[in-house]
Amino acid sequence: MTSYPQPLVSVIIPTFGRAHSLKKAVDSVLSQEYKNIEVVVVNDNKRNSLHYEETNKEMELFHNASNVVYLNDGLNRGGGGARNFGVEKSNGEVITFLDDDDIYFTNKVNKQLAHLIDNKIDVSVCDMSMHKNSVRVNNNNSKSRVGSLTSFILDGNVFTPMLMLKKDAFTRVGGFTDTPRFQDHILMLNILRANLIVGQLSEELFIHNIHDGEGVTSASNFEEGYFLRHELE
Repeated sequence: MTSYPQPLVSVIIPTFGRAHSLKKAVDSVLSQEYKNIEVVVVNDNKRNSLHYEETNKEMELFHNASNVVYLNDGLNRGGGGARNFGVEKSNGEVITFLDDDDIYFTNKVNKQLAHLIDNKIDVSVCDMSMHKNSVRVNNNNSKSRVGSLTSFILDGNVFTPMLMLKKDAFTRVGGFTDTPRFQDHILMLNILRANLIVGQLSEELFIHNIHDGEGVTSASNFEEGYFLRHELE
């Protein structure tokens, strides 16, 4: 990657109900080797709720950080809506994402941005390291699987923080769909359907923390997300 110009990269972090882990997530972005970064944190908890106030208190730790944008209008938009709101308010020409309980490796942005620029692609997709109780676990989902539209429908795997893409590409496909499940999968379907150029970087660039009970959701939420995904496919 050329040493200049270095585009502003906006990292979007939606947070809901996990204020205790938020500082580590934000710190991992502020510690990146690549420095032209904007951190956009979206408090997705409802105003006056306990989690809303806890998140406000946690974010006071960053009130002097000029590259941290904190959005706390008290609305609960859901994961996709919160990320869309964060992108809308961001200033970067390149965007990427982080969940509030996950952690970037220090070279995440640098490596993925070089991959994006050097290969003249619209979307870069990396792998991740999966941890449970601070211990690395082997899991097939740690590896991204994209390929063609057909292969992605059959066996695709993408988690939101794996993605780095040009902001105009994200806008072109309409951002995240309003669905309680499979937001990342549906976004990638729309990206491939729009014939955007996607490249895979086979390197683990962040830690995804698995929690007890993860993946458990209400039947209605699962069905709603599944039918939206199935209809699009």
